[in-house]
Amino acid sequence: MKRLILLILVFTSLWLSCEDHRMDGLEPDKVYLAKRGLVIESVYDIGEIVTANFWTYKSGYLGTSCTINYEIDEAILNTFNSENGTNYTLLPGNCYTLGETSFTISGKEMHAPFSFTYDPALIVEASGGAYETNEYALPIRIITNGVELTDENLAGGNADQVIVVFNIKRPELNILRDDFETLFITAGESGTVSNKFEVGMPFTSKWDVSFGFSSEPEVLENALNAYNTANGVNYGLLPDEAYDILTENLIIPVGKSGLQVDFIIYRENIDPGNFVLPLILSDVSSPIFAGSDSLIFL
Repeated sequence: MKRLILLILVFTSLWLSCEDHRMDGLEPDKVYLAKRGLVIESVYDIGEIVTANFWTYKSGYLGTSCTINYEIDEAILNTFNSENGTNYTLLPGNCYTLGETSFTISGKEMHAPFSFTYDPALIVEASGGAYETNEYALPIRIITNGVELTDENLAGGNADQVIVVFNIKRPELNILRDDFETLFITAGESGTVSNKFEVGMPFTSKWDVSFGFSSEPEVLENALNAYNTANGVNYGLLPDEAYDILTENLIIPVGKSGLQVDFIIYRENIDPGNFVLPLILSDVSSPIFAGSDSLIFL
């Protein structure tokens, strides 16, 4: 019995000794911003308030609790501009709204989230109506209490700083295909040739977006001349009676991002020769614009 008690006492002593040193060799907990340095917020101005999400990450195994505070610090932006030869301007206060800025990372928890909202339309307005100026920035710093910042060299920038730059893009409608292949028609052939293409936007529309295709002779002639010059050719303009747009309702409805457009070529209405049909988006309803890919050639 005495031997059993002795073994229990020895085992208990060893276990307590191990417990006393169970954290030896473990690195202390550290914190850092998951997204840091220069971060571009690139969105379309489609009448929506946008939420930007960031978070602080706590590494390590000790389970140390800490508090994280997020704050706007213009000094960060001034230093960045000075060191990098940039001229970002502090985002006007009416363009954004901060959410909760103080968080606790308790024990084994690993993240402290942070978010703010911003209005792309107000940023465009502050830029004088210009898009994609990348003019305004929001410099954010974290202040930590209870756990130190990491001293590792992290890719992207300082562990406690992020500079959010706002790239507001113009909402555009484009023709979603390249130019058509050459269509060969034998003189005297009858019948039709049909084809189709997509017109769309890189976002879901909040409006019924109507559009058309230009039929103005001057607009079509200018497009034809540019095509001939660029390609070293001398094509003529395809006559109006040689084609039709078959899709009747050229409207992209709310909740959709595109529309298939069907058209038809009438063989018997084409005389011998080489012709080009410029398909040019026109009459795109506000607030959407005709984009840089709003012209293709058949």
